[in-house]
Amino acid sequence: MDIRSSDSTVVVGAGIAGLSTALRLADEGHEVTILTKNKLYKTTSYYAQGGIAAVIDSKDSFDSHHSDTLEAGAGLCDSETVKKVIQEGPECIKWLEDNGVKFTKNEGDRKLHLMQEGGHSQRRIVHADDATGIAVMSILSERIRKHQKITLIEDCFVVDLITTKQFSKNEKNRCAGIRFFKVDETEINILWANAVVLATGGASAIYSHSTNKSTGDGIAMAWHAGCSISNMEFIQFHPTCLHYPNAPPILISEALRGEGGRLVLPNGSSFMQNYDARGDLAPRDIVSRSIKSEMLLNNTDHIYIDISHQPPEDVKRSFPNIFRLCLDYGLNITKEAIPVTPAAHYTCGGVTADKYGQTDLQCLYAVGECSFTGLHGANRLASNSLLEALSFSKAVSNQIRVKSKESFLKSFPQPKNDLNIENSIFSDFLEKKTSELRELMWENVGIVRSQQSLLTASSLLNSIDKEISKYCLSGVINKGVLEATNMITVSRLIINSAKKRQESRGGHYNTDFPSAKKEAYDTALFPK
Repeated sequence: MDIRSSDSTVVVGAGIAGLSTALRLADEGHEVTILTKNKLYKTTSYYAQGGIAAVIDSKDSFDSHHSDTLEAGAGLCDSETVKKVIQEGPECIKWLEDNGVKFTKNEGDRKLHLMQEGGHSQRRIVHADDATGIAVMSILSERIRKHQKITLIEDCFVVDLITTKQFSKNEKNRCAGIRFFKVDETEINILWANAVVLATGGASAIYSHSTNKSTGDGIAMAWHAGCSISNMEFIQFHPTCLHYPNAPPILISEALRGEGGRLVLPNGSSFMQNYDARGDLAPRDIVSRSIKSEMLLNNTDHIYIDISHQPPEDVKRSFPNIFRLCLDYGLNITKEAIPVTPAAHYTCGGVTADKYGQTDLQCLYAVGECSFTGLHGANRLASNSLLEALSFSKAVSNQIRVKSKESFLKSFPQPKNDLNIENSIFSDFLEKKTSELRELMWENVGIVRSQQSLLTASSLLNSIDKEISKYCLSGVINKGVLEATNMITVSRLIINSAKKRQESRGGHYNTDFPSAKKEAYDTALFPK
């Protein structure tokens, strides 16, 4: 399959970042192809609960949101990027509303209802009950499926990025397209494009305890194509993931704490006041480390978040989705505390991108969680992720529109196809090896690390890499093989970044270097 339109853009990933970018381009007349390795309704964005941070209330201010973001980011946020994104918050909310998204409103004045979450000094979380992802993604997905300028390819896997240096040494290197295959087929397809946008999400699924299934595919692809990767040591662990018999690891929204939910030990006593003056509303990195410390001290694998002291009808009205999900497993959150444990949730680092989303490789853009823009610093402020996705989708689409006037591809050579797809091969072996990888990352490169644990992780990862490589050298691939190799690549990037940071800051805590250095710096890795 070849697409040769000079206006064509390929978007890899179909969360809020990818769909927003595609719609902004398509509404301006550009041809866009979206690829996603699952169905639209299975993206991580679809399951987002909390909301979108934006300065809406007259009592709030851009300066306050800016200050809260810098505070959570522990000295590593890029102040200008933070300012730009925050100032675009209201416009991003309006864009979604103009597209048909219905947010929760106050019963009286019908203004947007605003929640408060950890790290925020004001109520500024725009939401649709406690299922904001479903509300936003349902509308955007419907528009995507109906848009005449958009081609959607679901259930496919992108093998790699095509760069001009692969078939010409005379041109400046740029991204020229992708290779991909449908997961139930055995043919390698090629999409040529004048711009490729990575919107593939983060890499939380390389940990045995995680809130989503993102395996870092876009980050790995960009690395292999020659892009630098920054601040991968900063993995955010969400403090409250459901820990209940037979229940999946459901995220328990941070908004519960904003609405009066208390973090307590099995004996009912609170503890966060012992770690931070903000108590239960401290930023996520502080809360997750505090919970881990208390679990070790009390020899337990979970703590509780308790909102049962609030009026039952208020709880059901504010958190209908969480109430129903928990009740499905026999847990009534209006009457009993919710058992929770921290889990890997968000990748604060990623593919290095400028204020336009442009990576080191010309014509390759990164937007959303797979990117590193300087917004989140060492720890993301709650609900700033969807805001970043929306803001940078605008920046990326604007830049692509400007660059689309330039003609890059004069011919369409056929890259060498040295791969064979066999969909049913290696499945049991790969499942065993990726399970081992997730466990070694959780145990050695998790909420708390040390120099020795990082060395142990490197050694174990190298062993797994060698075992998987034996099977991959034959040129036989499938979704499982590529996901496993991507997970290995991203795990190594995280470990190597963590080794370079000999301090503790934000989401990176090293017991051998428990304090932060006076001078803050980013960790950048460059392919050899």
